[in-house]
Amino acid sequence: QDLAELGLSEPDYEVLSTLSERADGTGTLREQAAKMEWSRSRLSRHATRMEARGLIRREPDPADGRGCFLVLTERGLDTLR
Repeated sequence: QDLAELGLSEPDYEVLSTLSERADGTGTLREQAAKMEWSRSRLSRHATRMEARGLIRREPDPADGRGCFLVLTERGLDTLR
């Protein structure tokens, strides 16, 4: 299907597909930004929009009080399929 038909932009798809490559569907914002070659601030802003649409969620990183995990939701995974 076309990304637009799924309601996704290319950056949305990149975030979802990168998270889906991990067995647990999660990654720290720092790791994801590095893997995607995005700045952390760009990914953070984009993640906020995706979180509002239910495609991902954030969880605190207990190892880094300032960091967070990005987690692929069921809705995000279903959208990729």
